[in-house]
Amino acid sequence: MSGIDFILHKIDEGLAAVTDRYSDVKDADSLPDDLLYAIRNLVQDCQSALDWTMSDVHRRYVTNPGKRSPYFPLAADHGQFGKGFSLWRLGQRPVGPSWPVEGGT
Repeated sequence: MSGIDFILHKIDEGLAAVTDRYSDVKDADSLPDDLLYAIRNLVQDCQSALDWTMSDVHRRYVTNPGKRSPYFPLAADHGQFGKGFSLWRLGQRPVGPSWPVEGGT
């Protein structure tokens, strides 16, 4: 199993655990700590999958990827996302995919 496949498998497991646990407490006034922790782990695994994918894209399509791996930009609005994403487009190979990003360079 490759790295990204492993992470996607963990996401599936985490979602199943959260869904199962939530069904037990959905009518409660608040969520128990173990469910909140499981949700946090699920979100972190999803972010890791995005970061892993961004690193693979960066290695494949950036002329001089260097030693620094990019992180997938998380932002509150489209403009911030575009700026964060554009930081990693520097030196993009001509054969790379075209990402029309609003607010990017």
